[in-house]
Amino acid sequence: MRNKAKKVESSATLPQPSRTTATLPQPSRTTRLKSDRDRKAFGDLITLAESVHSHREHLRLARLSSLFRWVFIGALCAGGVILGLQFLRQLTSVELGLSYMFAAGLVIGYLVIFFGVTLSSSGYRRKIGRENKAFDEVMGIVQEVYEGTKPSLSALEVAEVSIRLSRLDN
Repeated sequence: MRNKAKKVESSATLPQPSRTTATLPQPSRTTRLKSDRDRKAFGDLITLAESVHSHREHLRLARLSSLFRWVFIGALCAGGVILGLQFLRQLTSVELGLSYMFAAGLVIGYLVIFFGVTLSSSGYRRKIGRENKAFDEVMGIVQEVYEGTKPSLSALEVAEVSIRLSRLDN
């Protein structure tokens, strides 16, 4: 009996790999959320992405309102120039044609709009570019962590993360 047990035992051992075919263990690309601290950090990462997205949208709206503000200021300047020239025409004996007054008003209004929009828009453009870059990097990290941790999350957690991420897709 003992001989048979030894034969079974010896045949059950796995062959040892030779030194030439041995490979080093490769690190796993999947990330697991092993503790509540990891889950909280992942939630904080999604919250950061939401905050960057919100700030980016706020900057876009501020840029648009700045554009309208400068158009309004330019229109006021054009109207002011036209009225000022009309007042000057009545006060003095200088004959200014109505077309010259409108042309002067439109040129001044256009210059105010052009320079105002150009100067304010360039600042917003830089800020929005920075926010876009930050958002893309944060979303890349979030997507990578989410894909790696998806198997270890419960169905409720997967649904919550999916909903939160769907709001951030543009």
